[in-house]
Amino acid sequence: MKPYTPSEDSRPFIVAVEKTIRRYRMLTPGDTVLAGVSGGPDSVALLHLLAAIAQKWSIRLVAAYLNHKLRREAEQEANFVADLSARLSIPCEIGSEDVARYRSLRHISVQQAAREIRYRFYNETAVKHSARKIALGHHSDDNAESVLIHFLRGSGPLGLSGIPPVRDNKFIRPLIDMTRKEIISFLDQNRIEYLTDESNKSFKYLRNRIRHELIPGLKANYNPNIVRQLHHLSAILREEEDFWETAVIPTFQDLTIKKGADFIGLDLEGLRQLHPALRKRVIRKGVATIKGDLKRIEFKHIEAIEKLIISLKPSVSFDLPGRVCVTREPETLLFYSHRPGDITPQCYTIHDIEEEVYIRQIDAVLRLSVCEPSAALLAEAGPSCVFLDLDTIQFPLIVRNFVPGDRFRPLGMSGTKKVKDFFIDEKVPIRVRKLCPIVLSEGAVIWIGGYRLSELVKITSQTRKVLKLELLGYNLFK
Repeated sequence: MKPYTPSEDSRPFIVAVEKTIRRYRMLTPGDTVLAGVSGGPDSVALLHLLAAIAQKWSIRLVAAYLNHKLRREAEQEANFVADLSARLSIPCEIGSEDVARYRSLRHISVQQAAREIRYRFYNETAVKHSARKIALGHHSDDNAESVLIHFLRGSGPLGLSGIPPVRDNKFIRPLIDMTRKEIISFLDQNRIEYLTDESNKSFKYLRNRIRHELIPGLKANYNPNIVRQLHHLSAILREEEDFWETAVIPTFQDLTIKKGADFIGLDLEGLRQLHPALRKRVIRKGVATIKGDLKRIEFKHIEAIEKLIISLKPSVSFDLPGRVCVTREPETLLFYSHRPGDITPQCYTIHDIEEEVYIRQIDAVLRLSVCEPSAALLAEAGPSCVFLDLDTIQFPLIVRNFVPGDRFRPLGMSGTKKVKDFFIDEKVPIRVRKLCPIVLSEGAVIWIGGYRLSELVKITSQTRKVLKLELLGYNLFK
């Protein structure tokens, strides 16, 4: 890579950016840095800035451009980035993805689709070149716009904390403390060419309306330093959010009483006892844990979950963006990665004794074995381990989900009862009813896994052989 020497007039700009890099510990000597370059002023300035400090900081650079196949100018941009990288002797990766098709498949906005595709491309390219850092060209004006976007959408403190200078110790934004005006000045001082994306002028996008209407109005009529003030506000809130996280994690862990592959449950009474500020953050942590992020989650969603906690209704639920479902049981607030009713029905067949079956839905194993009748068996019996008279059943046994209309004769009763009514009487949560394994022999329910055996298969004084049914790893009720 050829050393890039900027003009003396632009040295203050470079010094200021290096101060940001040190402040947030963005770079380490020996790093390979992938720079996302679109051809616009911000990313072009970023690439030149990194080239100017590369030798001093002992870093290696790689440029990356992604064609989203949304605009005719994309080919020109790709050629521009490739030529720019060649002049600076920086390796360059040019990618191409059909964002419109991806958007259609995912049913999301164009902006969201483009962002997901772009970050995936950056991550894959970084792995290819063993790059530990991915540099992006966001600056303080971008951050101020993001703060206003989140404010207008009703976001809480996390949204108002804006664009982080460093994310996941991988994505870095060296220009985050610089203004758009300072970046353009750096480019002009060094006579650096860049491209202009005409779509940035379109008023159909909220960010552009904020950039070209709202912020200029705030500058002219209220505060000429509004961008700096919003950027400063975001830094304050980000620092406070970092502090809050240290308090939220142990509280969240203490309140977690149920956990599965696709859900997590928090102690309802414990949530009620929390200070409202801490409770909101614990709720947000629950959403982020099950969803993976907080994208499209707004303050109104957190407030709605708070109302769910204090609701007088015994069992209520609602959906959040990203297919997350929040529901309440008598003692638990549950976060699901899907609606409990969306569970795919499953059915397993057990053909013989000494067999076991893995039930994927509940991540448990149903194991069968034969033993001799004895009084000692009663000591082993429990919700997940039952003993029945082998002569009262016929193979194959069927293991499936609860089906409306199921009936059985609970142990100790003379008549039959709807399984649904049994669940209601036993206060079995709706989510558990849908997952509960039901064991049948010749079409008759002989065991509601984890709850009750049928009277029809109980051990008597005439029993010669005992069949043991055991659910291993089934912790749905704990």
